[in-house]
Amino acid sequence: MQIIAIPTNKGGVLKTSITTNLAGALSLNKKVLIIDTDNQGNVLVSLGNNPDSVEQTLYNVLVDDLDPPEY
Repeated sequence: MQIIAIPTNKGGVLKTSITTNLAGALSLNKKVLIIDTDNQGNVLVSLGNNPDSVEQTLYNVLVDDLDPPEY
């Protein structure tokens, strides 16, 4: 397993675009997990999902020890 992190507090530097495009390219040959800790949920939007329809958040996975949902 390899971990690739794209961290920065600066807004508007294409973190979501880089993350989703890199994950898309890597997913051609590997299993990929994206963990979006941004409360705006822009990765979900980029992948065609509505963040308002999400019933379970990263908080529930970490604090309530629930399994992460599949999208």
